Amino acid sequence: MPHPELPLKQKEDHAHQRGGEDYEVDYLSHLLSVSPSLVTEAIASAGTNRHKVKEYIRKARQRDGKR
Repeated sequence: MPHPELPLKQKEDHAHQRGGEDYEVDYLSHLLSVSPSLVTEAIASAGTNRHKVKEYIRKARQRDGKR
């Protein structure tokens, strides 16, 4: 939800950015067949670079004994 203290244009930009982040999490979770929470964890740990997120998830799967 947009921050109430921001001017209207910044509220719209913030909402658009938030929607983009949600889309990226949904896209990667579907692409990699993992939960959105794992993708969110990977982004928090590895940053927003898709390659690094995929690598984090690959290592998490190996660590958990899944392929």
